[in-house]
Amino acid sequence: QDEGQTWSDPEMVTPEGSLRAGEAKVAIDSKGKVYVTYSADVPLMSVHVELRTREDTGWSEPFIVSGDMQGAYHNYIFIDKTDKITCIWYSQFYGTHFYVRTYENNQWSDIYAPYENDGKQVIRDFILEPNTGDIYGLIELNLSNNYWNLALCHYRNLNDYWVPLYPDTVCANKASLL
Repeated sequence: QDEGQTWSDPEMVTPEGSLRAGEAKVAIDSKGKVYVTYSADVPLMSVHVELRTREDTGWSEPFIVSGDMQGAYHNYIFIDKTDKITCIWYSQFYGTHFYVRTYENNQWSDIYAPYENDGKQVIRDFILEPNTGDIYGLIELNLSNNYWNLALCHYRNLNDYWVPLYPDTVCANKASLL
């Protein structure tokens, strides 16, 4: 209404008792509902990824998207035009991969690693293509040669399918850039 001149007062998103919360990401569904994910360090649980939504009465209780997986951080949240939610994060404690969980038709999927057999991986960035709901990402990939390569990964929303990593998706060898 006033072209961004007026802002609401800040609100505390993380619950009291959190030791640390960071790497927050925000997404909004087609109804205007706000979703926030963040890496939370809570007593006796290590770091995990939490999700909260903004309700009429305040923030929802935290939902632990990463389940009982410890050491989960570098999270992303995407909501496509059908309101399917996709959460992505990295964990170095469970095979050094990135993991995915979706919410669709009022149900959370199981947690899975799309490239579980493709070497160690570190997330660098992910983006959502808004028209198709496809997700593109850059990961650093170690194929057991002690060199970290930058690889492109691609999730095809229409087919609910992660495109396999092929040698031609590797963009650059970090060692050759030094």
